[in-house]
Amino acid sequence: MKLIFYIERIQLIHRLISARNTGTPSELAGKLHISVSRLSRIIEELRETGAPIRYDRQSKTYYYENPYEITISLSFRSV
Repeated sequence: MKLIFYIERIQLIHRLISARNTGTPSELAGKLHISVSRLSRIIEELRETGAPIRYDRQSKTYYYENPYEITISLSFRSV
């Protein structure tokens, strides 16, 4: 299911940003098996939802400017 795959991708991005271990945009895109332009769109979407994501050119990693958590809830039920 594409939704679950997208959620897992967001969770991985969040873990890497929290650990300040994303690498450059190109390296992160490679880890995620997506293009740099797709990664840029995802980062921008996260920023639009309030994620304080910044990029440190010296350390070559994305990071959160302030403590930040992403909580995703999904449930399925039979009717």
